[in-house]
Amino acid sequence: MRAAWGLTMVILVAGAAGAVAGQTKGDPDRRPGLWTMKLTYDDGAYKIPDSTMCLDAKSDRRTTLVGAQMRRSRCSEYSVARQADGSWSVRTVCVLNGGEKSVTTGRVTGDLASAYDVVAESETTGAKWSSENGRHAIRISARWTGPCLAGQRGGDVTVNGRTSNVFSSR
Repeated sequence: MRAAWGLTMVILVAGAAGAVAGQTKGDPDRRPGLWTMKLTYDDGAYKIPDSTMCLDAKSDRRTTLVGAQMRRSRCSEYSVARQADGSWSVRTVCVLNGGEKSVTTGRVTGDLASAYDVVAESETTGAKWSSENGRHAIRISARWTGPCLAGQRGGDVTVNGRTSNVFSSR
C-alpha cells in the first residue's frame, strides 16, 4: 500500500444526497477543539500514524465521521442514523482523490464530546493500485484533547509533524 493511501485514510477519518456541503438533519455534532485519532486499517496490516484534527462547528459540518474521504462535498451519499442503543450507523459513498469510489458502512459509539469510536468496513473500486481495491476494515478511536492550538484552523490535520487542511492547501 502506498504511503499516500494510508495518509488519505487517516485524513478522512477519521465519517445527504448529491454534493453534500452541509450537515444533514439529525447528524451528531462533535465537540469543537483538537481531536487525537488512532486508526487501525485491516486489523493493523498497515502501520498508520496517529493524527490530530482541529474541528470547529463549520469544519465538523463539512467532514464525515467515517469513510475514505473526509470532505462531504466528495460524497454522493452521507447518511447518519441514531440507533436505539445510542450509537450511530453511518453510510458514505464517496469519490477519492484518485477518482476511485469508496462505499463505507459503520457504527459510531461514544458521546462525541470527549471520545468516540468507529468500527467500519469500506469497499473501494476503481483504484490504480490493486491493493487499494476491495474490502477493508477500519477502526478509529478519537479522543478530545482540548482546544485547537494557536494558529490552527478548522480542518487542520497533523500527521508525523506535518499539517494540512482537508479543505485547502497551506
